[in-house]
Order: sequence, then structure tokens, then C-alpha cells
Amino acid sequence: MLNDKVVVVSGVGLVLGFEVARLCLRDGARVALGARSAERLHAVADQLDPGGGGRVLAVSTDIALAL
Repeated sequence: MLNDKVVVVSGVGLVLGFEVARLCLRDGARVALGARSAERLHAVADQLDPGGGGRVLAVSTDIALAL
């Protein structure tokens, strides 16, 4: 359903953002993750794509700066 799509999930934490990203990956999307905490962000990315298959991009970012 999401094949050939890229989904951006910001504010990735251990619950809602993680689950949204997981479901998007399950349905065939590639996922770009964004969060302020680089350490937590990369831990979530490793959980979602443990083999490093290239379907998850993790970018440390603070969207509040864009406001």
C-alpha cells in the first residue's frame, strides 16, 4: 500500500512515533525519522531496521526552530 513512498515522522519517541514508523515500514514505505535527541533517535532507527537495510533515515532535528 505504501510501496515507493517516503513517510516523514517527526517527534519520534518510544511510543506513538515509533508505532507510526513501524506500521509504515510494515506497509512498504521508507521512513525518515526526526527528533531532538540523536541518541534516542538512532536507538529507535536501529530497532525499526536492525539490519540497516536502508529503509530508515534518522535525522536529529528540532522543528521548533522552524517556527
